[in-house]
Amino acid sequence: MTITITAFERSPDGGKGLARDTRVRWALEEVGQPYEVRLVSFRALKEPAHLTLNPFGKIPTYEEGDLVLFETGAIVLHIADRHRLDTLRRRLNRRQSQGVSVERDRRLIALRLRRGLRSGSFDDGNGEKTLKRWIGLAGQAGAPITATDLRSMIILRPGVRENVFAYLRRADLTASRAKVLAESANSGWFVDDAALVDLTNHLTETTVTTRSGRHKRIGTLIASCDPTNQFGLYCKLWMLSKYGDAPSLLTAIQSSQDIWLPSERLGRLVGSFTPLFSSKKDWQSYFELITQSRNIGARATYKFHLRLRDDDAVFKAMYASLKNPNPSRDTGITHPKFLCLLSALKNNRVPTAQTDLLRRKNSAGFLTSITGQSPVGLASSSCA
Repeated sequence: MTITITAFERSPDGGKGLARDTRVRWALEEVGQPYEVRLVSFRALKEPAHLTLNPFGKIPTYEEGDLVLFETGAIVLHIADRHRLDTLRRRLNRRQSQGVSVERDRRLIALRLRRGLRSGSFDDGNGEKTLKRWIGLAGQAGAPITATDLRSMIILRPGVRENVFAYLRRADLTASRAKVLAESANSGWFVDDAALVDLTNHLTETTVTTRSGRHKRIGTLIASCDPTNQFGLYCKLWMLSKYGDAPSLLTAIQSSQDIWLPSERLGRLVGSFTPLFSSKKDWQSYFELITQSRNIGARATYKFHLRLRDDDAVFKAMYASLKNPNPSRDTGITHPKFLCLLSALKNNRVPTAQTDLLRRKNSAGFLTSITGQSPVGLASSSCA
């Protein structure tokens, strides 16, 4: 991303380097950061185009994507922070690629985050962008963030929630982390639907290896979803599809028909649960619910899963996508893709070697859920 600073078209000091842009140039040269300079006349300093960058009509200004800074001290501090974070990221990448321990970096990141949150250094100016980068580095290095700090960021810093959720998704969902999420969702600070939707999307793609201490917290989180509106219902059904059992999911679908039936998008969500109903009783109820509905999305998605299960041509069309893990997901697979995988693994018309390969390639996605219901069991059972 190109950095652009502003400087005088004709410097009043006659080129002696006393103008404030010199300090910014010096800092950029010290860290070896390429940049561009846009020269500004004295008249242009007071024009609207420049005043939107610096309301005091002075130089220098600093532009980097959607980030705009003015005041020399703030700019130089940002350059220093940016350089430190870039250097740390490169060092992490190098050490991790070489299999070298990053314990020292892990401790440093944890310390910087903790001190920054305590001191308020992320509260002003460009602090939020800097905080996002520290959270990302913490996730990459496996640096610990205390439950108190996680809860505080989720509740009080909406701008970094998605980054915190991504951090939590990178590791096993411990009981303490499940508690943080449940308490945050029930704190009353989630004033918009988007926050709960983001939490839900990340939570359904989080690794869960054991059920101890988590089921109660996740149950509390699911119970906090309001199924009388579309966003709340989406969150409830989506979390139940990972953390609940088939009877609970079926009951939730049946009791909310007046909400999802008019919505094609929610209908597609309901149709995507086709591979989760393996018992004859649950399958029959689900089958009747979908086939008798007039929801185009539900019927289309349901039929797609049946074709993926029974048609070797559809399996072949999806095979390349299903066998390649998603590198951005620590489970190696998104939740929608995992549901497709479950249907594909039930296809008896394709070579066993191909379904076995799909299992191996997506092994991280087959970790037991907190309810004790194994996705492997779901995939290997038949319905209808």
